[in-house]
Amino acid sequence: MKKISIFLLLILTLTLTGCGSNTNTLTCKTSGEFHGLKSAATIKLKIKDNVLIDANIDIDVVANATEKQTILNYFSQSPKKMKTTETSNGLRLSGGMDSEFFEALKLTQDINYSEVKQVMEIQGYTCE
Repeated sequence: MKKISIFLLLILTLTLTGCGSNTNTLTCKTSGEFHGLKSAATIKLKIKDNVLIDANIDIDVVANATEKQTILNYFSQSPKKMKTTETSNGLRLSGGMDSEFFEALKLTQDINYSEVKQVMEIQGYTCE
């Protein structure tokens, strides 16, 4: 009985202090094309206790002044899902979703960090 009480006390302590939570960030990168322009994408996925709680993507697009303006015009007319920032050699497109988005779509099922990493790598990403 004493072992069970100590075990329950340990579980309660870990739960109340948050020490039992497990948060990992998976960062995956790839190079390719964005509408025919050279690009590099970085996706960051934050997984806490086997639930996806945050996802962000940055796409760096190499573009000349005319191409930059075309992309900026396109994104200024579309819903504000992506933020555009000018860089020295083009544009950075950034977007993300948080836990509220995943909960609203009922995307809160258990996911495994290593399985997500494997899927991303099969799709051509390099993950760390």
